[in-house]
Amino acid sequence: MEKNHIQYRAIRTKLYTLQFILKEGFTNNEIWANTLIADYFFKACFEKWWVGAVLEYWQGKIQTEAEKETAKYNNTIFTVGGEYVWKFYRDFYLNLWLVIHLKVTGDRKVSVDNKIFEPSFVTPEASLKIGWYFN
Repeated sequence: MEKNHIQYRAIRTKLYTLQFILKEGFTNNEIWANTLIADYFFKACFEKWWVGAVLEYWQGKIQTEAEKETAKYNNTIFTVGGEYVWKFYRDFYLNLWLVIHLKVTGDRKVSVDNKIFEPSFVTPEASLKIGWYFN
């Protein structure tokens, strides 16, 4: 839904944490991110630069390298950042996304296989997406 340079979206996506980012001894960190997003575009045609604020609920699970148990955890996340949307052919676009995720509430320590996993308070993210804009 869009109005006055603002686009509202709801998204559910599954994320996998790269192994080299995880604390030693842990593996298979998977997160389902449920998001409500408000994006402000500086141009009326929903392209070029924009900024956004996101409220997310992350449902995660993690294992140690022994893979004996799987522990679940939940966090509420506030995300702020910006993007650049380039419509390169009709309504096809590339989207560069740079954000910071900040943990607001949720599990601070998660016990799994007699080890403690601590979800990060701050998580940076960068991505490049390709998509189609539906009018």
